[in-house]
Amino acid sequence: MPDTQPEPSESSDGVILPSSPSFVTFITVPREIEIYAITQPELDTLVSFYNSVHIVLFGLAVGALIAFGITLITVDDLGVRIQAAFIALTAVSAMSTLYFMSRTILDLRTATKRINDIRKRPVR
Repeated sequence: MPDTQPEPSESSDGVILPSSPSFVTFITVPREIEIYAITQPELDTLVSFYNSVHIVLFGLAVGALIAFGITLITVDDLGVRIQAAFIALTAVSAMSTLYFMSRTILDLRTATKRINDIRKRPVR
């Protein structure tokens, strides 16, 4: 037995009215869509920024720097060895933060440059 559901109807304001409660209501909105042709290497470059491990490691390094810094500032009774360890960890976290921040900025600039190059191409 074929499934005979009535077709949805369209109202005067562009809203598609469902013919039964099981349909989804679609609201059409006029808009412009620009489509750019890109090559596989360009697509890989764009995706690589969003999958960049440098962003994650930058966040971890900043978090560690904040945690170790707060510990050094707020705790008065650290032993000499523990205080030296926290100072070393704070320094390593600060250097890691700077390194991963610079790598994240480089990744972002590369992706931004690639996007701008794609947008400057003439559309056929």
